[in-house]
Amino acid sequence: MLGICLRVGADEGYNFKQISLNDGLSQSTVRCVLTDQKGYIWIGTRSGLNRFDRYKLKSYFYSTSNPGSIPSNQINFLLEDKSGKIYVGTENGLVSYNATNDDFLPVLFNGKPLLVRSGLLTNSGLLLAGEGKLYNLTNGGVKEILTKGKVKTPEMFSSIRIWKPGKLLLATRRDGLWIYEQKSQSLTRAPFISDKEIMALYVDQRQRVWVAPYGQGLKGYDPSGKFFAWYNSANSAISSDVVLDMIGERDKLWIATDGGGISILDMDKGNFSVLRHIPGDASSLPESSILSLYRDKDKNLWAGSIRGGLILIRKAFLSTFREAPLNAVYGLSERTVLSSFEEDPQKIWVGTDGGGINLFNPASASFKHFPATYGLKVASITGYDQNHLLISAFSKGLYLVDKLKGSISPFHKAEISPRGSIISSSGLAVNLYHVPQGGLYLFTDKIYRYETGPDRFSEIPLQLKIQRPGPLLRIYSDHQNSLLFSPYALLNLNHGSNTSRTILELPAGSDAITAAARDPKGRIWIANRTGLMHYDPLQKKLVKITTNLFSEVSALAADSLGRLWIGAQGIVFLYQPEKNSFITFGESDGVVPNEFLYKPSLVSTSGDIYLGGVRGLLQIRKNIPAIPSQYPDIALMGLQVNGVPLNAAEKQVVDIPYSHNSLLLSVMAREHDVFRKKMFRYRIDGLDGQIIESYDHTLSLGSLPSGLYHIQVSCSLKGGGWSNFKQIVSIRVNPPWYRSFLFIASVIIFLAIIVVYFYRLSIAKNRRKLQWEMKEHEQRSYEATIRFLINISHELRTPLTLIYSPLQRMLAGESLEQTLRSRLANIFRQAANMKDIIDMVLDVRKIQLGEEKLSPEIIDFNEWVLSTAGNFEPELTERGIKLIYKLQQDVGILEFDAKKCALVLNNLLSNALKFSRPDSTVTISSERLNGIVRLSVADEGIGLGDTDMKQLFRPFYQGGHGQHGSGIGLSFAKILIDMHSGTIGAKANVPQGAVFYFELPITQADFTILQKQSQSASPQQKEKVDTHEITHSAQQPVLIEDTTSIASSFSIAAYSILIVEDQRELRDFLAESLGAGFKIVYTAENGVEALNIVSKSYPDIIVSDVMMPGGDGFELCEHLKSDISISHIPIILLTAQGDTQSRKLGYKLGADGYLSKPFDLELLEAMLTNLLRNREAIKARYKNSRILPLAEEVTFSRADELFMKKLNSLIADNLDKDGLDVEFLIDKMTMSRASLYHKLKNIADIGVNDYINKFRLERAAQLLRSTDMSIVEIAYSLGFNTQRYFSTVFRQAYGVTPTSYRQQNSPNS
Repeated sequence: MLGICLRVGADEGYNFKQISLNDGLSQSTVRCVLTDQKGYIWIGTRSGLNRFDRYKLKSYFYSTSNPGSIPSNQINFLLEDKSGKIYVGTENGLVSYNATNDDFLPVLFNGKPLLVRSGLLTNSGLLLAGEGKLYNLTNGGVKEILTKGKVKTPEMFSSIRIWKPGKLLLATRRDGLWIYEQKSQSLTRAPFISDKEIMALYVDQRQRVWVAPYGQGLKGYDPSGKFFAWYNSANSAISSDVVLDMIGERDKLWIATDGGGISILDMDKGNFSVLRHIPGDASSLPESSILSLYRDKDKNLWAGSIRGGLILIRKAFLSTFREAPLNAVYGLSERTVLSSFEEDPQKIWVGTDGGGINLFNPASASFKHFPATYGLKVASITGYDQNHLLISAFSKGLYLVDKLKGSISPFHKAEISPRGSIISSSGLAVNLYHVPQGGLYLFTDKIYRYETGPDRFSEIPLQLKIQRPGPLLRIYSDHQNSLLFSPYALLNLNHGSNTSRTILELPAGSDAITAAARDPKGRIWIANRTGLMHYDPLQKKLVKITTNLFSEVSALAADSLGRLWIGAQGIVFLYQPEKNSFITFGESDGVVPNEFLYKPSLVSTSGDIYLGGVRGLLQIRKNIPAIPSQYPDIALMGLQVNGVPLNAAEKQVVDIPYSHNSLLLSVMAREHDVFRKKMFRYRIDGLDGQIIESYDHTLSLGSLPSGLYHIQVSCSLKGGGWSNFKQIVSIRVNPPWYRSFLFIASVIIFLAIIVVYFYRLSIAKNRRKLQWEMKEHEQRSYEATIRFLINISHELRTPLTLIYSPLQRMLAGESLEQTLRSRLANIFRQAANMKDIIDMVLDVRKIQLGEEKLSPEIIDFNEWVLSTAGNFEPELTERGIKLIYKLQQDVGILEFDAKKCALVLNNLLSNALKFSRPDSTVTISSERLNGIVRLSVADEGIGLGDTDMKQLFRPFYQGGHGQHGSGIGLSFAKILIDMHSGTIGAKANVPQGAVFYFELPITQADFTILQKQSQSASPQQKEKVDTHEITHSAQQPVLIEDTTSIASSFSIAAYSILIVEDQRELRDFLAESLGAGFKIVYTAENGVEALNIVSKSYPDIIVSDVMMPGGDGFELCEHLKSDISISHIPIILLTAQGDTQSRKLGYKLGADGYLSKPFDLELLEAMLTNLLRNREAIKARYKNSRILPLAEEVTFSRADELFMKKLNSLIADNLDKDGLDVEFLIDKMTMSRASLYHKLKNIADIGVNDYINKFRLERAAQLLRSTDMSIVEIAYSLGFNTQRYFSTVFRQAYGVTPTSYRQQNSPNS
């Protein structure tokens, strides 16, 4: 805490509290003081600015490195405007305080610092005075007040005072006093004073002017300017002629002097009182030289000293007198007070602990010491006679004190002394009371009466139930009775009967009584270590007074008003029983912390209260005013988080991070008593409403959990009790990011999104699953439909073959009548269309399985259109439908798969034919667009009104037209166009019908071809014709190609054929049709039956169906080609399964041909003829060639190749053996003679022995060419028995003898 100096002046009672360098003040010369609206006390010194928050100081200095510092350390004045902004006038300019950043902002005028020396708060702002100039400062800035006057002053105006309405007085230190009239804006010298060095100026409530010229004391002028008073040290009690400042208070003028302290002038009476500094007297004014005076809004008077800092001066009603040097009048001879006695209101005798007795005069507040009593511990004092006092000295006995001479003498030393016969005072205090009638009572743990006349002592017995040792002390006395207390009882002593009576005796185990008092109403107050109680003798009831202010009480005194003064725990409390309230008095009231004792407590007849203790004597004046019930204004001073200050306003929510480690807030409880020690209660709403009590104005909190906290503060009242809780700040501890509302909300939203997402995902999954299942169902249905159509197609191929092939044969003849031929041609075309539909169904499946590839051709597009569409002209003509071509001439040549695109065009024309009315028109258009060629088919039929365009090209969609159809034509057309990377579509035809079109991309090859054509064409051919119309007549289709070139003139009349077919009609048709060409025709219903016929009859060729019960064509082919004896027989498979996979399987199993139903009979005959012709060519090669061909070159199956390789190897390896013959070969080949003969005959058309001889002769020819072996040696080495036979056979094979052959083929020939 700050240093304290307390003093009750000799003439007036004042306490002083000093703020000095020891307390952190920047410099000891205080030039100005200001208490702002928030309660901060600003102190301007000669070196630095200070701010006092009523607990500690903060200093501000000029710094060259800090632009926010004050511009100079010398502070001249301090002002606060109506908004609460603080202005600081320094030697180098005026600045304003910026509370947000805790720094200062310069006040500029014309871009430069404003230099002023004094200021005054007015209704229009701040009036500032500088070097002979005046300025007005408002929120709008600084404006100079233009003044009129012939004379100007270059001096700074050091003070400004309002004199009269519209008139101001301005004082300078070197150029006298000036008057400013606001209305006329004139600035003139004050005519009524000629003094130049004006040190202080004041205008009182009567508009009288008080001026202090340097060294001349104080001069007074009435409102008219007439001189009426002059006070100086020669003619008055003013303490000094050097007056530095003045301030008024009602009819008193406080005058700060240099070296004379503070003189107080009663302006009405003209007399002075002085507050002086007395060296050695800590209770006097701390300093002699006072520079400035300031009275704040709380009516506290502040004195700025020249050397001692700032002094708070307050009216004192409680004063503490402490130890002083021997014979000094301002204090006690020893600091501890043990006893007191009032002789009369102006004579208070005080017994000290070792300093003897002192006489205190309340009127002069002075002490008189008695040196003769030094060294005595005066435990008790009482009157004895007019000239003497009787005192009790601890452990020494009783003494009579001569009040006039100051001498002492023993009193009954033999009876009362450490070894006294009656009272042994060793270690025992003897307490005294003299009855006015002449009796003397002595109290130890017993009661004794001394009678002066007979000079005798008598003991008065005690009426106690429990005898417990302890001293007896007097509470109160009148003429008849004295009220006493011991540690455990209250007693009444009757002076007349010299008897005692027990009023209250505490039970055993009770706390001892430490103090007691009796109020004017007769209530007895007692105290112990647990607090305060009162006892009502009438009701005989002991009542405890509940309070948290104190516990153990050491001193009690009841004043004439019934109030109880309590000394407890080093401070003083006033208890008002009627209000049941306590008032606390501490250092700021003049109460030095003291351990009060009971015996020195005294209630004087004047009404003053005296409490003594180990640190002096406390005087409580009877005229102490009523303590107002002032509630301190509690406000938040500061808030720090982790040591970093935050700007926080009351009722504002301050956000702090969750990661904070400390929270420190400080509060200010503003009241009149600046330095009163207060207790605070802090309540934290949001933390279980926890209440914290502390004398500290700061509250330190550790890490708070996230949440909103309202911090409320209550302050102890001077009059007892507590102020209402006031909320000073709300703190929101933001949760960590993972617990913040935004994050939690985000998480919730995210989870909700996740839930919704997964819910929607589940729905979408279920939808996709359902769609997939629907697609699978559609796919299964589609595949089932396709399989059904494929199966139907397979079933239809056989009967279609029985229609298609006979019609083809009939149309190939020349004997048909033209009409019949035309009708049969139409039937044949429909059969061909039916065949195309079947092929289309199968092609769809092939494309889906990736088995179908494009076979692009470079074709003239328009010629292809004419050729393809021409097949529909007869039927269109028959139905009366006109076919129109609009073909763009520059379409030219295009690379595309003509067969597949023909299927598309046929489908579009079939639909146009189906939905067109008679006498309507079908238009086929071609055109070249940007990179594409478009072909359109437009009809005038029912149109697309009942059609879903999105479903139009999906499989099996048939629209709402009611016309019968398969529903796969357009979908198949789309598939084929997609294979070309083209597009297909439809649109309405205007005015009626529909337009179907497809577009094919033009490739780079197309451009190259077109460029070559363009370069080679004639000028006439290069002319571009946009469109032309052609009406084309019907043409007979080309039914089959000429097969005569395939069969040539080879005859099959000598061969046999086996026909394997489960359908009897087709089997009979084939047998009949092929029977005319083949020598023998065998037939079988299935593969098993066919194998039996083959093993017996060895047909030359076989034609077999694939799908047959009882052994299908694949099984037959596999058995045939795996049996070495019959693997050479060629086989052609006829099947309804025209897919690539079935073809691959057939050829893999060794089939020699594969023909899909329905088929051209001529094509079948050509395939049969070619196979047989090829076989005969191989036989001829074997038979006519001198050199045997390689097996892989002359066989048609893997089995035949292996057979021939094995046979060739056996013969070649055994040529030189005699045993190489037929028997040897059938043994090694594991075949019968007939099988071997038949097999070799069918492959090579040669016998076994002849085949062996061919090997021998070929080897012989080699040996003749390449060796010198003799012919005999060659014949024998090759197994010939005789040379003759060898020569004969050789000549038959080569046409010459061996000798001639060698000669012809010799290297030298």
